[in-house]
Amino acid sequence: MVCLDTDFMVAVDRKNPEALKKLRELKEKRERKTVTPVTLTELYEGAYKTGKQTALDETEENLMSLEILDYDYDAAKEAGRLLSELGKSGEKIGEMDTLIGAIALRYGETLLTRNAKHFAKIPGLKVEKW
Repeated sequence: MVCLDTDFMVAVDRKNPEALKKLRELKEKRERKTVTPVTLTELYEGAYKTGKQTALDETEENLMSLEILDYDYDAAKEAGRLLSELGKSGEKIGEMDTLIGAIALRYGETLLTRNAKHFAKIPGLKVEKW
């Protein structure tokens, strides 16, 4: 099970060869692919910023085969704990990324990201760099 971070999804959308290769590998392994509602928000924000319907259509097409993880009570509680702990330790990674990490952690997903060093600050989160 792998949760695709926003940076990976953006790279797929931009036809980045490394991201497309990794996506093919995941498909070949029949790996379950998920995203968080936070990633959806970030992707739609980017699509709307372009002002182009094609960007919205491409975003929706890229998301069709993915499972969306819930931001439920347990994920919210985990996010609150992480925001507090990372803030106290001076290791803040940003609220959106903390939410993404908390959701992936809550569901036991490995987070696929280019920003492995950043997300490694979340204790217990499995991170894979693409």
